[in-house]
Amino acid sequence: MKTRTEKEIIDLIIAFAQNDDRIRAVLMNGSRVNPSITK
Repeated sequence: MKTRTEKEIIDLIIAFAQNDDRIRAVLMNGSRVNPSITK
């Protein structure tokens, strides 16, 4: 099984939210989406 990249994970979350009318917002925080954190 292939491990998903960070971009694939974020794209999956956003696509899921866009396809579900019950979801009105997506909020992401932490080191995965904070550009100030070094990887």
